[in-house]
Amino acid sequence: MQIINIIKDRIEEINKIVISLVENQTISLTEKNKLMKPLIDEKKVLEQTLSKLQEIKNTNYSGKCTK
Repeated sequence: MQIINIIKDRIEEINKIVISLVENQTISLTEKNKLMKPLIDEKKVLEQTLSKLQEIKNTNYSGKCTK
């Protein structure tokens, strides 16, 4: 699934942005928190979505009719 790679890339991108914010000494802690909150929320949703997509990908679905 291509979407899995897109989600992984975005999570990695978010991590880099958050690290750069944490390391930036010119931004106040309050401002850092304001900037990081939506990123962290997005990352949580992406990680949950990634987990579910990987679960679906690794499941062998087979339709069986019983009559």
